Amino acid sequence: MTSGGAFAVRVCGSVKSEGPGMPRYLVEHTFPKTLVWASNPDDAGLIEAVLRRAALAGVTWLHSYISVDQRRMYWICDAPTPAAVRETARQSEWPIDRITEVRVLDPYRWPGPLPAQSD
Repeated sequence: MTSGGAFAVRVCGSVKSEGPGMPRYLVEHTFPKTLVWASNPDDAGLIEAVLRRAALAGVTWLHSYISVDQRRMYWICDAPTPAAVRETARQSEWPIDRITEVRVLDPYRWPGPLPAQSD
């Protein structure tokens, strides 16, 4: 963690998504201990290892959210299948609570009024 409380992550090389057809997933993790990483140069190697494992499975780690208590992580990734996500998490020794396929909804790019909901 940096002095301002933000996580610092050094990424080695570039990571590309497989394109618009690649499914996107929200992956929920709960860890038994507080997450503490990317606070020194040695920790960057842990992140790079996860990125390498993910790339081998066709998974692109886009970004994550960490809960305030640093026990839960919500990982956004593009992957060919949930099985590829599970394999990456297994190899990284990250527990998975849930994998949900999601789509992006950007309210600032919405082309017009929201459609009416049907009851």
